[in-house]
Amino acid sequence: MSKLNWRLILIHFVACWFFIHAFKVLFSLHDHEFLMGVIANRNTGGLNAGRLANDIHWLNLAGYAGLIAGCLLSVLISLKKHWFLANTLIVFVIAFVLEKYELLGWNSLQSVFTSPGDLLNLPSPWYFLLNGGIMVAIGLVLFFLKGPVQFINGRSKA
Repeated sequence: MSKLNWRLILIHFVACWFFIHAFKVLFSLHDHEFLMGVIANRNTGGLNAGRLANDIHWLNLAGYAGLIAGCLLSVLISLKKHWFLANTLIVFVIAFVLEKYELLGWNSLQSVFTSPGDLLNLPSPWYFLLNGGIMVAIGLVLFFLKGPVQFINGRSKA
């Protein structure tokens, strides 16, 4: 139990949160014209419920792909830094359960993290690329920046 590190669990969980939602946003590129119409509440040639259900299914799978990518990065970093791997397992289990039951707070925070694309009024593909790219960048910063690593190690950012 003494090897469990709540700081690592917290930082890597937040980084994985960004990866989960970044992958969902970036995956939206595959059907961006239809999904932009749904987001803007305008139907593009009529709302196709089957198409929307299919997109939602694949978006959910993209979230799990983001979780796996984030946790793989966490494992690689933990191996390199000689951190206890059970911390990453805890991150995976917590994030998986919360994602499965849609308790990660995306509905509340979506407008914040998709606002760069809204502010720039970019065409559809760029909307998804910009928003997803920013979230991937934030996740990578949390994994690799010196400040979070020092926080995980229990040292202040002196």
